[in-house]
Amino acid sequence: MLKIVLFDIDHTISDSRWRDPMLPPNATWDEYHSALEQDKPFTNMIELINTLAEAGYSPVGFTVRPEKWRSLTNAWMMRHKVSLTHIFMRASTDYSPAHITKVAMIEENFTEAERKSIVFIVDDREDVCMMLTDAFGISSLQVRHKS
Repeated sequence: MLKIVLFDIDHTISDSRWRDPMLPPNATWDEYHSALEQDKPFTNMIELINTLAEAGYSPVGFTVRPEKWRSLTNAWMMRHKVSLTHIFMRASTDYSPAHITKVAMIEENFTEAERKSIVFIVDDREDVCMMLTDAFGISSLQVRHKS
C-alpha cells in the first residue's frame, strides 16, 4: 500500500527565514525566489524525509513556490540529498493564499482514493495545517524551527 507524506519546502525543509526581509514590497517575488539556492537545509527534516523513504513511504514536496523555480528547487534538493519522490508546485500564474493553493493541489493531483494514502502533512504554517486537516481529514504536523 502506498504511504504518502507531503512536505512543505520553505521554512520546513529549507531555511528560507533569511529571505523573509526580501518579501514584497521590499523586493520582488522573483528576487525572493531566485535566492532560494542559498538557503541552508534543516538537516533534521531531511533526515526525517530520507528515513521515511527508506522505510517505504513516499515523501512528496508540496510547495507554493511557483513552477518556474522548479529547476533551482530540484538542484537544491539534489545538492542536499533530499529523497523526495515528486514535487508539486503552484502554477506560476497562481497568486492564491497558500492554504487555498494547497487544497487545490491535493484536489487536482490526487484522486479521492489516493488521498487516503496520504499519511500526514508537514508544514510550518498553522493555517495550512488546519485547512488541510479540515478539508481532507489528513493529520498534519506543524514545524517550528529554533531561531
